[in-house]
Amino acid sequence: MSGHGSSQTGVGSSSRQPHRHRPAPPKERILIVEDDRETREVIELALQGAGYVVTACIDAIAAQLEIERALPDAFVVDHNLPGATGMSFCRWLHDNPVTADLPAIMYTASGDADTAAEARRAGCADFLVKPVSTHELVSRLGAAIARYRVKST
Repeated sequence: MSGHGSSQTGVGSSSRQPHRHRPAPPKERILIVEDDRETREVIELALQGAGYVVTACIDAIAAQLEIERALPDAFVVDHNLPGATGMSFCRWLHDNPVTADLPAIMYTASGDADTAAEARRAGCADFLVKPVSTHELVSRLGAAIARYRVKST
């Protein structure tokens, strides 16, 4: 009789259901558009730490090419970019049928009520003023993505 009862609960027991792993939810892809290397890297690390898959571009032209290559789920855009401004890039996103409904968050050092209102008219889901807390950015990005999901279902 020794060991008779233990075989029912041991490894390989037929009375237990096999452990099944649920697939991880897909990670959102975020495109950062920021020309300052240090700022770009700080934002990239914060978003990666929050579980996002991040791609970064230094200007609007590179971002448009990246969008053609792989459509992201959301955007984090600096207002002051070389060439086309972040505001004009966000207008382009808003006017493009492929990206019009995707959330974009803009941030700037020159944050006043007029600039924030213009960003909203350009289609931005949110607007932050530098210095930007990475915790606040991650929080606001998550909220913008959640609103997009609700809106698109």
